[in-house]
Amino acid sequence: MTAFAAIYTENPLGEADVALFDNLTSKLRSQVDGLSCDLLEGPNLRAAKMWLAHAKTHGFAKDEATGSWLTFVGNPTGAAQSSADSADYCRKILRGYIDNGQSAITSLNAPFVAILYDGREKCLNIVTDRVGIQHIYMARLGQCHIISTSSLALAATIPVHLDAESLVDFFLSGNLMKQETFFKEIRKVGGARWTTIANGSVRESGYWSAPEENCDGDSLAQASAALTDRMRESVGARLSGDGRTSVELTGGLDSRFNLACAIASGKPFHAWTIGERGSPEVRITELLREEEPFEHHIISPAKDIESLFLEDLREINQLTDGETNALSLIASPSSNRQTRSIRDASISGLGGEILRGFYYISHKGVRNHSKNVRLGRLIGLKVTPNIGARPELFSEIFPAGYRDVLRESVGSYFATTADKGLYWRLDDFYLRAREERFAGRSCTLNNFYYRCELPFFDNEIVDMSFRLPWKFKSNSRIVKFGLAESHPGYAGVPLVSGLPARPLNAADWPLLIMHYCNFAKKAVKKAKQVLFRKSLLSADDTGMSGLVARKLRSAEMASLLEPDNMASSFLYDGDRFREFIKENHRNGFQDRVQIGLIISFELTCRYVGGTLQVN
Repeated sequence: MTAFAAIYTENPLGEADVALFDNLTSKLRSQVDGLSCDLLEGPNLRAAKMWLAHAKTHGFAKDEATGSWLTFVGNPTGAAQSSADSADYCRKILRGYIDNGQSAITSLNAPFVAILYDGREKCLNIVTDRVGIQHIYMARLGQCHIISTSSLALAATIPVHLDAESLVDFFLSGNLMKQETFFKEIRKVGGARWTTIANGSVRESGYWSAPEENCDGDSLAQASAALTDRMRESVGARLSGDGRTSVELTGGLDSRFNLACAIASGKPFHAWTIGERGSPEVRITELLREEEPFEHHIISPAKDIESLFLEDLREINQLTDGETNALSLIASPSSNRQTRSIRDASISGLGGEILRGFYYISHKGVRNHSKNVRLGRLIGLKVTPNIGARPELFSEIFPAGYRDVLRESVGSYFATTADKGLYWRLDDFYLRAREERFAGRSCTLNNFYYRCELPFFDNEIVDMSFRLPWKFKSNSRIVKFGLAESHPGYAGVPLVSGLPARPLNAADWPLLIMHYCNFAKKAVKKAKQVLFRKSLLSADDTGMSGLVARKLRSAEMASLLEPDNMASSFLYDGDRFREFIKENHRNGFQDRVQIGLIISFELTCRYVGGTLQVN
């Protein structure tokens, strides 16, 4: 885990500025126990780098000759790969920047944020990874520029106002969009940005954009072989050799591809799955181990949650800046407590969705050359499903035209890509909206517990993902080809969905019939969700659903969700809100996703404190 805070101005800092910085740093350090801290002090600068033992980089690298320094947030990979020493790693990259320029940093792979002071130019630079998946926030107070890895800690330090559009996006889609935060005065720095603060102004430029689709390139077999080679190299480079790097297995395709590449590397590792014996994910893992054994740990999602439920919700909310549904991540702290002794890093399948054309189904039957994005279909099928939004619960603070607000937020991503093919545009939206904001929160949270390794977000693989013809990615074709090439035995084990993990053939028709029957059932379920505005409960294979329902009925949660006690009560119509909670008590908390968002925002308001107003 790494965290960062800084205050920077062209003029000497005053006592109030230093006090503000000390307050911000204190709030960051209080979020996690055991943080080490390195401080930099100058006439017009205060900066603090904080980290836990598993972090890849510690403190600041300095170049005395130029007066420059560099530090990282997150887990960069790429340059100086062979260096095991964190200080040496940073020094090599700083030396590369001084000698060769920006590419020494922009060539690194996600997730990372680099904070660089160039003593030659007398400027402070903030550099984000291509995806923007490692979050960093900025605000300005008077002449001071304030930087923080936590928007919540920053909002609790400076005067802020709530942003109405952000509230709409959050409660309707489950996450924030664009570079907005809940607070008007604080913004997230976007992906692939080089931001320079100098001479009292802020200059921001993009250093990367997704490459064009190449329909005249390699065949599917050639492209699959190239992808497999690159994935093997990427996963192999992330395995430390001491066995303390794990591979997450979820029962899906992306994590299985990582597993096959880890096996091919020949290096020691172990795998882990959140579930219980007999759950679908664990059953699939057992079949994989029959094909080729590997060390595997089953992590119970329910352990300790009963006694630490509200405490864990607070921890999740703080470490994700309140920008996600803490209730949906309630198993994360427990899972990480259980695995702390056996791992320092974990290889995740985040990012593989672009290679699988994850959003293509929202435009099934629409021609690629039409370039016409059907916003209504995209929002209905991929942005708002399962959220169970209940706008009638909210007071007049919630904008009357809330549907138009969300449509504008989604549409803004497509405004600059009108000349691209339809499916390229959907991939670009997935990268810059879903991955940067939603997956970014998961990555930022997990980096507090272990180094989150993301081979699918290697720069070369991201470029490859966009260059590939959309037909190669549709229905996960190229990933299935790659898995079959990398490990035919693993490709022969079905996915949790019941479909093969290899390319389909004529003998698969019974599986396809079953799959589309299940798909039809899901479609009916989603239609009911839209019609009745409810989040219908899924099967409870691990017992977590029943556990969460019991905890939501507890006295502590009843107190948290009583409008008279709520710091966020200004957002709701009190009578309708109470009836909504009573209704959920009766029906087993079917609106669980919306309740999770309500809990998260309540914890956000309590953390920030004071009297928040919507601007």
